[in-house]
Amino acid sequence: MGRTRYLFSKNIAIFLIFTLSLINISEKDFKRKKSFHFVVYYNNCSQNFLDRVIREAESAYTEIAEELKFFREDPWVWDNRAKIFILDSKEDYLKATHMPSWSAGCAYPSKKTVYTYTGSYKFFGYTLIHELTHLVFREIIGESRVPLWLEEGVAIYMERKKEAYNLVKAVKSLIRKNEIIPFGEVLSLEFRDLDKERGPSEEFRGISFVEKFYLQAFSLVYFLIKEYDMFRFTILLRKIREGYSFSESFSSTYRLLNNREKFEREWRDFYLRR
Repeated sequence: MGRTRYLFSKNIAIFLIFTLSLINISEKDFKRKKSFHFVVYYNNCSQNFLDRVIREAESAYTEIAEELKFFREDPWVWDNRAKIFILDSKEDYLKATHMPSWSAGCAYPSKKTVYTYTGSYKFFGYTLIHELTHLVFREIIGESRVPLWLEEGVAIYMERKKEAYNLVKAVKSLIRKNEIIPFGEVLSLEFRDLDKERGPSEEFRGISFVEKFYLQAFSLVYFLIKEYDMFRFTILLRKIREGYSFSESFSSTYRLLNNREKFEREWRDFYLRR
């Protein structure tokens, strides 16, 4: 479990904490550089850092769009590009975003904007793809209300896709030891139920509640995609976008999982077979 603890301790609740904060940053105070899908706002970052942000953002966007089948009309072009703000320092970033000190970057999906700061090399990799996944996910489903496990599970799925084997092993271990958060609780958890101020764990026994929730959220999305394929999962997202409630969309897309008990049983069996 030590490896899993490390994997999840770096990105806990980044996206949803940020949505509760107000940002007061003006585009006119920044220089800007455009790429195909992004406008990057900056002042005093190095050319190397700026170029890397653009390069890795474009790469992450392509990976996410391909995985989630997000190709209709390619809305992230011209005036619809996503925005990335690179603040001059960590202090400026924390002051502007009100994020905890361990944060390397955060997203504002309704504004299609990501924030980080110059020299934040932790931003590359996990944080960047996690936050961009939130932006793409919201582009797909719109402003529809969905469970927290789905929203965060998709982001963790994309963020840790290359390390899924380790996470699958961790889920299997939790199930075998009967240490999971009760299934019904995971399905109904909202952000206010989590510890919003918790940052990376330094020392604790086992795995924290918040980290465990993120792991189980990942496990639900991974199960749906691997057991029933990505195409069906994207159908679920499109139905949500069309205005159907999550419950209606889920029950019509996954008819074999038509009640919570069957969903949980198949989910458990899926991981115990691995």
